[in-house]
Amino acid sequence: MRASFNINNKMTMIAEMRNDTVFQILEYDDLGENLDPKISMKLDYIKRENNKLRQARIILDNSEIKVEPGKLSYFKGEINIENKGGFVGIGKKLISNIVMKEAAHKPVVEGSGEVFLEPAFENFILLELEDEEIIIDNKAFCACESSIEITTLREIRDPYLEEYSNMLKLMGSGIVLITIPVSHKEILKCKIYRDSIKINGDIVLLRSGSIEHEIEKISSNLLGDSSEGKFLNIYNGTGELWLAPTIKVYENLREKIEEDMIEYLRDIENTRN
Repeated sequence: MRASFNINNKMTMIAEMRNDTVFQILEYDDLGENLDPKISMKLDYIKRENNKLRQARIILDNSEIKVEPGKLSYFKGEINIENKGGFVGIGKKLISNIVMKEAAHKPVVEGSGEVFLEPAFENFILLELEDEEIIIDNKAFCACESSIEITTLREIRDPYLEEYSNMLKLMGSGIVLITIPVSHKEILKCKIYRDSIKINGDIVLLRSGSIEHEIEKISSNLLGDSSEGKFLNIYNGTGELWLAPTIKVYENLREKIEEDMIEYLRDIENTRN
């Protein structure tokens, strides 16, 4: 088949981990033009900020992976998808404990071929567990080898408002693909041994499964009015935590950045008119 243009793969592999299954993180070298003026203006802004669109490719060789529902883009080869646990819902359970645990059933993709996840402007990272346990936010999970066991945790954030965070505990040996809200350059690794760390706000991206989490009410003037919910997050035990202190900076800047983007797009539109 002939076309009026050349079709070339314009993606660069920026990270890879190999085991029974190969996990790769690809980055689009460039994004083309879009005929929709509104989308085109947004793309202009994204290019100016040098943001890159990324996508994960997972190569199966008679192996299995677990994938977060909604993350799958397309696949090729002898691939089968099976949802072994069906849909799991928490329902209207009464919350009586700080943490609730239940099995997390993820669709299983098996066979031989290539699986591509949905592209996104996100920071993908690969981890390899070696008979270890880690706890991450449920929204961070993308995929993992089927050898990893996954359990859902609900951790309380505010006992008065009954606010909870959905977390995942990943256990075993294998490769895990997750996303993080900041660059890997901004992650601080903090190790504790039979000790505790107290944190104002939610800046923990990942922690060892052996580290327990609880909250403590604080004085309203101890950490200022900006203290989130007037509670400290306390992590106890032995293990490692990944901290992202810059999250708060981005949250404070988000509104300003959105205003700047609106102004930038308005200026482009006025120029074109």
